[in-house]
Amino acid sequence: MSEWFENEDFWTEMYPYMFPEERFESAEDQVDKILSLVEFSGTHILDLCCGPGRHSTILAERGFSVTGVDATAFLLQKARARASERKLDVEFVQDDMRRFVRPSSYDLVLNMFTSFGYF
Repeated sequence: MSEWFENEDFWTEMYPYMFPEERFESAEDQVDKILSLVEFSGTHILDLCCGPGRHSTILAERGFSVTGVDATAFLLQKARARASERKLDVEFVQDDMRRFVRPSSYDLVLNMFTSFGYF
């Protein structure tokens, strides 16, 4: 039996309620806050459970090299479209954050909001 968060139809149906435009607008302030709280000198950021790329795209606009990972194809489609509209180079990967492995390292790893609590 699969978990509720693995159901693509759930994300498609709930998208307008979970990710209204205001959530994207507030992501700018959230990124500002994150960057003011952490001290790192690198440029490579991993955004786990990136969803529709709210934070990934803002970080890329600020010059960071960003990899966004999410298990949901529908949300990654939205993230890729958002990055493409803004002419941003963001790598989006469909994978479960619990299994994602990359031989390279990251300078900062983000997991925003409640995604970690799904497991």
